[in-house]
Amino acid sequence: MRIYLSIKALLILIILLPTIGRAEIEINNLGVTPIQPLYETVGDTARLNCEMTFENVRFPIELVSWKVRAFYTTHAPVDFPGAPEDFWYNVRIRSLIDGFKNITPYWAGYFENGVYNQGAWQIPKGARVLFYLPYTDYPLSDLPLSLTVSVKFRDKILHEEREIVFPIRPRLHSTEMPYIFPVGLDRLEKMDKGHEWFMADHHPTHGDVHGSGHELYSVHRRVHRWWDGIDQPVLFNQRYAHDIGIRDASGSTHAPFPSSGFKTAQSYYAWGKKVFAMAGGVVVHVKKDMGDNLIAGVITPGGGAGNRVIIQHPNGESSIYAHLQFGSIPDEIVEGAMVSQGQVLGKVGNSGNSSEPHLHFALQTRPVYEEHDCFPIRFVNISIRRDGEPSFQPWTTSLPSGIAIRIH
Repeated sequence: MRIYLSIKALLILIILLPTIGRAEIEINNLGVTPIQPLYETVGDTARLNCEMTFENVRFPIELVSWKVRAFYTTHAPVDFPGAPEDFWYNVRIRSLIDGFKNITPYWAGYFENGVYNQGAWQIPKGARVLFYLPYTDYPLSDLPLSLTVSVKFRDKILHEEREIVFPIRPRLHSTEMPYIFPVGLDRLEKMDKGHEWFMADHHPTHGDVHGSGHELYSVHRRVHRWWDGIDQPVLFNQRYAHDIGIRDASGSTHAPFPSSGFKTAQSYYAWGKKVFAMAGGVVVHVKKDMGDNLIAGVITPGGGAGNRVIIQHPNGESSIYAHLQFGSIPDEIVEGAMVSQGQVLGKVGNSGNSSEPHLHFALQTRPVYEEHDCFPIRFVNISIRRDGEPSFQPWTTSLPSGIAIRIH
């Protein structure tokens, strides 16, 4: 009887084993965002800013390999093999079975004070994964027409492998709108000698997030919200955003603080500087009733962009100007009002989610607050000097990080 039951169990196992094997890996490919990624022109480089999303349904999986294949019109495809660390540094993992909890630190790893703490380097079952494309920069002189990102995984039970492929067909972004820089237009506005508008460098140290532009490892690039509406699973409403401030010759953004020791907002050089409309259009959103964080580093909970103005421009693009000073937005700046290029919208402040006075601005795909993606932006009236270089040069493409900005 015991032998009979053992044989029966073995036969059942043999019958079910193929089914079990086929069910081991189930990965749902949720596609690429944005649906048509953009090449952003930065000097003589085209920067591709996109990400891929997928869900792992059954059983833990581990990474086997990944690569980017670039296709050209003038020569054969080129493969760019990916290193494991470039994958794990650039994923965000959420649990689909535990309240959409962020489980990235345990499974992928995390950075703390510039030190990488490696996780299990696995993706558990019931997880949604966001993967930022690490290969971002391509020479304009040899630009891929399209790309595929292939990621191969192995399940941890029967060691079966599966590859998912993300096709990417970017387009080179261009706009005919002559945007002007949103600060520094008033020549009567005091600017002390040695002071300059700047955007901080990102200095990517393997995923440690910092800098005020939108390169791969910058803060803006990592800001996202999961989204089940429109036609994509995730929104990046700061994808091409900038933060700018004023620094002195020593690199400091503020004068000496009062004897009280408090980091007063008024001590920062950018505080109270005028903010101007980058182009004409209609005001579609205004918030002007939020008090400033008068002590730098003490942030208003849930303050978001603080006092802000959003303008929809004739070409369908919209611009946002955020963290404006309380009481600085003129009375005529109301929803439905028409504004002209260069019109004053307010002053640099420290309202909302702002750690020190600065201007946050971006070009949006939709004329709404938060529920949008972004466009790259370029200006017709500036020169830049890269950090470490001696002189300014005219600049008409998108801005890199680590620059001083001179407004003409």
